Amino acid sequence: MLQDLINALTAVDASCFIWILVGLSVGIMVGALPGLNPSTGIAIMLPFTYTMQVGPALVMLTSLYFGATFGGSISAILIGVPGTTSSVPTVWDGHAMQKKGEGAKAMGIAAIASMIGGVIGSLLLIVLTNQLADVALAFGNAEYFAICIFGLSIVSRLSGDNMAKCLLSMLLGLLLATVGVDPLWGATRFTFGISNLLEGIDFMPMLIGSFALVSVMKIIEAGGDYNKIYKTQSPKMSKMIPKWREFKHWIRTCLMGSLIGTFIGVLPGAGPTISSFISYNQGKSFSKHPELYGTGYGEAICASESANNSAAPGAIAPMLALGVPGSGSAALLMTAFIMQGIRPGPQLFVTQADLLSTITGSCFYANLLLLVVAIAGIKIWSRIVSIPNNMLIIMMLLFGMMGSFSVNYNMFSVLTMIVAGILGYFLDKCGVDIGPMTLGIVLGYMVEINFRRALQVSNMDVTTFFTSPISAVFLALAVISVVSSLIPGKKQREAKKKTNQEE
Repeated sequence: MLQDLINALTAVDASCFIWILVGLSVGIMVGALPGLNPSTGIAIMLPFTYTMQVGPALVMLTSLYFGATFGGSISAILIGVPGTTSSVPTVWDGHAMQKKGEGAKAMGIAAIASMIGGVIGSLLLIVLTNQLADVALAFGNAEYFAICIFGLSIVSRLSGDNMAKCLLSMLLGLLLATVGVDPLWGATRFTFGISNLLEGIDFMPMLIGSFALVSVMKIIEAGGDYNKIYKTQSPKMSKMIPKWREFKHWIRTCLMGSLIGTFIGVLPGAGPTISSFISYNQGKSFSKHPELYGTGYGEAICASESANNSAAPGAIAPMLALGVPGSGSAALLMTAFIMQGIRPGPQLFVTQADLLSTITGSCFYANLLLLVVAIAGIKIWSRIVSIPNNMLIIMMLLFGMMGSFSVNYNMFSVLTMIVAGILGYFLDKCGVDIGPMTLGIVLGYMVEINFRRALQVSNMDVTTFFTSPISAVFLALAVISVVSSLIPGKKQREAKKKTNQEE
């Protein structure tokens, strides 16, 4: 293991560092634009690698993956619109900090947590690639179903004092996830004769509409004055980096998020999105101040950002060792390998050992440099909120429509965004959080398909979910998560007692 680490860290030459910086810069810009994601960025840059040498080409695309994963937090914090699906939990506390005039600080926390998560994930990738790939092989349909149920249990942590509304929001998301062609029997469901719905409702237009369009409606409702809803911040360097006495209490959360992200990242189809939700849930469970989650708490940003950035190297591990990518972006990276005449899999460790060391070593350095590139750009990104109100509204609408259109290159996706925005606005007016709805949409398909396949394989034996040790553990954790959220902690009891006394 030590020799693998030394080989990886010494295999990266000076030219690779240039391509790492290029990949990070492009990735951050792509991730910051709502509707675009790491997969989009890799697909855009893929043709430019045709004439490049193998090492620099793969290093640049891998670095772009990491940069785009972090980039989603920029728009999530500044305008409350997640740039990527994995940055949805970052909206809850990052944008709350922006409203309090601490947007630059929130981005600084996100950058540091992303770096920590990415570095830990990369180190585990270097020394435990084969072992991480074995983890992916240990998961079947029952195990995937259990981990998705565990992910859905986060609703109990988001509910606050109104569990019913959060459950309603989540069930609405699960219902929307069933639209389209039945994955097993081929029957159409809730399509109402609309051919564009046969493949289901696209998640990104829903996400953009639920956040971006709702924000635009709120600004318009406030008379077009952005500052009535959000405060601006003069981005001073002293405010970008959290104080050590404050951040040192969150390191445990970063470590926990990094391990969760790496573990879930290796599972094909799971990736950064599920890991960020689960890490946010677990961060709140073990936090000394769970009542601060959702109010603009830096620790909550650490939980989500460390997880989604450590999941990116984790998703690369099974791709390198088994030829089975852990996420859509890793699948595109695998395409880049094949285009360069390299077939990922066990033979890669024998025939292309030097190239493998270069790739894994660049993952480590890319995540270290991510902090530098991110901090250097915070001053520029923080200026977004100083744009005139009418221009800001137009930009949010324009980028929202562009991002939605780019999903399938048709106007139906834009229409989906508009409908989602109207739905999200009325849900917000009714006091229903749209966070659980987005979680239901993200996990709905995986819950259904793995539940039904597990039953088919076991001849309709429900006990298959409990006889598998991994499945049983995750289902037990889901129950514990829900039950513990119903029992108020010491902080909540004290706050409630204080409120009663004041009344």
